[in-house]
Amino acid sequence: MPAAFEPPSASFVLDWGSIRAMRARGIVFAAITLAAGISSTGDSELDRRLPFDEAYRIPDPAASAIRQGRAAGGRIIAIGTTVVRALEHAARQGGVRAGEGRTAENRGPRRAWFARWGGNTGEPRDASTRWDYWPGASWIRLARVMTECQAMHNRLRVVCFALAICVFGVRTASAQATLELRDFLVLPMTGLVDGKVSNEQLLSRVNTLREEVGGAKRLFISDLNGPLYILDKDTRKLTVYLNFNGNEGKSDGRFYTVHMEDPSLAGSNLPNNAGFPAFKVAGYTTTEAIKTPGPLQNEGVLIEWTDSNPSNSTFEGTARELLRVQLNTTSHPLGDLIFNPTARRGDPDWRVLYMECGDGASGESTDVAIRSNPQRLDNLEGKILRIIPDLSEHAATSTVSANGRYRIPNDNPFVSTPGARTEIWAYGFRNPHRLNWAVDPANPANNRLIANSVGLHTWETVYIVHKGANYGYGEREGNELLKADNTTAPLPQVDKIPMRIGEQATGTMVVPTYPVIQYGHGPGGGDSIGSGFVYNGKAMPALRGKYVFTDLTTGRIWYADYKDMLAADDGKPGTLAAIHEVKLLWNDPHDSPDAGKKVYDSMFPIVEAAYHARGGGPRLPARADLVKGGRADVRFSIDANGELYLYSKSDGIIRAVVEAIGF
Repeated sequence: MPAAFEPPSASFVLDWGSIRAMRARGIVFAAITLAAGISSTGDSELDRRLPFDEAYRIPDPAASAIRQGRAAGGRIIAIGTTVVRALEHAARQGGVRAGEGRTAENRGPRRAWFARWGGNTGEPRDASTRWDYWPGASWIRLARVMTECQAMHNRLRVVCFALAICVFGVRTASAQATLELRDFLVLPMTGLVDGKVSNEQLLSRVNTLREEVGGAKRLFISDLNGPLYILDKDTRKLTVYLNFNGNEGKSDGRFYTVHMEDPSLAGSNLPNNAGFPAFKVAGYTTTEAIKTPGPLQNEGVLIEWTDSNPSNSTFEGTARELLRVQLNTTSHPLGDLIFNPTARRGDPDWRVLYMECGDGASGESTDVAIRSNPQRLDNLEGKILRIIPDLSEHAATSTVSANGRYRIPNDNPFVSTPGARTEIWAYGFRNPHRLNWAVDPANPANNRLIANSVGLHTWETVYIVHKGANYGYGEREGNELLKADNTTAPLPQVDKIPMRIGEQATGTMVVPTYPVIQYGHGPGGGDSIGSGFVYNGKAMPALRGKYVFTDLTTGRIWYADYKDMLAADDGKPGTLAAIHEVKLLWNDPHDSPDAGKKVYDSMFPIVEAAYHARGGGPRLPARADLVKGGRADVRFSIDANGELYLYSKSDGIIRAVVEAIGF
């Protein structure tokens, strides 16, 4: 995120105290542009988007340092009158995502960031800083006035650049943040290397990895092509626990799944037990689908499974359908589901299920009949839901659902809102396909539900989910306005959205809640955010308190400090946590001759190498219009000890994260 400051004069330097302050704010380079005609942010890509008065090429060493600083995830500070004017213009046009412009009234050398110099007296005049485009910044003094005479003007220019490069040099003295990977499990191939569509080409569509609670050391791994596996972590023995044959936690033998069904297809939607005779299907009944406005294509279904013999490696027991949701399309379905891991018996969240339902691609539709579905509270599309699956739990503090299959907590935010679906916990999402809890080990009750939501054309986002909050989609994308033609623009001056129950807006206006992390579409970012976790394991102490996450397409990995995410959860759209690039260290078991461990910029070449080694085609599968023309399809997961794994649908391999370097 570029940040611009205007000094009233060209003659200033940064002292070491200022450099330390800048480093504390995550700045790795200060591109100092002076009022004497220099017109560059230090970023050639950004320069092309800004209406500079004249061309200027900064010295190659400085340009190289800026590029490295940006690659390391640092902020770029651009200082100079022309730069500020350009950034102001770009912000008005939506070209630069800028924070709130403010006027400083503080005067005098002790309170000003920069000072104007007069004549040769060496005495500073009054100074002011006119614009602050550093989102979320408080009035911090980043540069202090040094009493130098005007005769030192030329030398001061050199000192400015020298000190700016020192800021970068101090930052990069430590090692680049790197995660070492070790191949953990190659899943059986359930796809087709010569498949005609992308899903068939995914060698093993591994979609989730969860460890059984209670220290049993068994991982449950789902493959969207059908199998649900149990893996013994010690012996690495893999057993097919259930096989859904293309249909889409385990405690006391009970666990939950979601899948999609096409109601237009001929045949029964009741389950069968072919191949799993211990699965008792007698008495299984479906539920009436919860209505969704507009044309419909699919239904999302939540199932509760009860295993009568949890110690066994194959399922034997019963299943019960809890709810069924109508969806406008096959995209952005009913998806991730999770329990609060810190809840204990007697807590309001004990055995309460959180789950997400995507918007069914309604929020970007040109069909006005469905575009407002993520904002409407009379349906479940584009929502985070909160229900009690077990009818015997929380009986005194909840009500039974209309279909009689689950309970709805009385403290859900819309239980008293006429016409609203009372299952809703939060709304206004596009595709919040991954949910995870960030837990403070020192205070487990101090936790946050985090949602990673795949964006439309502009932003990939991470949200902290709050009770009853509106996250803006399809009237916002990231921290911008989403227009009817699906392009983005700066937020309106009055940043409120009318609450909708049905087709018509109500008189209640709601301020949207904005992401704490976002990154843009493009080669330097991606176009489909994956999963993320705040690491609290023991194997890698340097990684504790860091939120690590992936982009599905590019396979890039970043981290953010969790404390920065909490600080960014301040209600201000311009406040975002800084993200830092993570490299990967991996030993390719198939290279010849063996090159040993190598560092990779992303998971894409790692997955690509394994995909080819397993017989995959010339490029990774997925749509050609994606950033990389293929998709690494990489996600994080954690085991019961909080240790990290990376898995990919494209190559069907799970890799353990075994070391964190340079964090």
